[in-house]
Amino acid sequence: MMVLVDNHVSDPKWCCDNNDGNGFFGDQFFDPKEWLEGLSNVANRVKAKPQVVAIGMRNELRGPNQEKDNWHKYMSQGATIVHKANPNILVFISGLNYDTDLSFLKTNPLNVSIGNKLVYEVHSYAWSIGSPNDWNEQPMNQKCANVMNNLNDKAGFLMSGSNPNPLVMTEFGMDMFDIDDKNQRFMSCMLAYLAGVDLDWALWAAQEFSQRFQLVQKKLLEPSSNSIKSYIIYHPLSGQCVKVNNNHELELGDCDGQTTNLHLSTLDGNGQNLCLQRESSTSPKIVTKKCICVDDNPTCLDDPQSQWFQLVTTNV
Repeated sequence: MMVLVDNHVSDPKWCCDNNDGNGFFGDQFFDPKEWLEGLSNVANRVKAKPQVVAIGMRNELRGPNQEKDNWHKYMSQGATIVHKANPNILVFISGLNYDTDLSFLKTNPLNVSIGNKLVYEVHSYAWSIGSPNDWNEQPMNQKCANVMNNLNDKAGFLMSGSNPNPLVMTEFGMDMFDIDDKNQRFMSCMLAYLAGVDLDWALWAAQEFSQRFQLVQKKLLEPSSNSIKSYIIYHPLSGQCVKVNNNHELELGDCDGQTTNLHLSTLDGNGQNLCLQRESSTSPKIVTKKCICVDDNPTCLDDPQSQWFQLVTTNV
């Protein structure tokens, strides 16, 4: 087991609210000096515990007082203090607006020298962008595309460019007491995103559907690998991958030993789009059927999850 020690709140209470006094540096219960002392103490305390591999400096900065200059000031100071106390530990740095926004780093990167120990983190939930009800009230393909584009714009960009940085989605999940259509739809979209960019993650919950996570739990891309890249066809709704059975038919199955835009389609003889689709929730067979909501029709609210497939690059 590897442990990430995360600093959540200064005044012990349930986290998090815009006006709980714990949201940003200088808030009622958030004294930056005390926070820095605490980081140093914890970094020293866990130095002899090899299972503690990282410290998250502060969970979900937020509230009316949040702003970029003080973010840069204190995150730089905090990272430096942790690294000085414990040079072997990873330092996780969160963004603004409940850790959904690091876009300000595009124009003003964080200036901190802690070697290769810096890791950025991002959070995402069904309510992080718009309303959770959007997943029922807007076309799903459009909503999912908006969520993916937003994640790339606010955080995913850190993994690309001439000087890429490590990024981990340290929180995502869904309401355990309200596992309805909107939460399931969000989860399918998020699993497609995580697999597509090979992003490491942590799930904030204890739902019993680990089967859906089998692919994203695997290492998909190895920077030092000399193997030729290939593609896995991933079905986020089921968490399974497309395979060829003994009858040379396509079907969904375990992502071990898998055969190598979310809709995969072709045209029939009449020029109509046909999409790959799981035959039913009780069948692993893959069939082609009329594509659902692929024309960006804003009035189309049918559920296309059964037709969502993600081409996932792997070299392991």
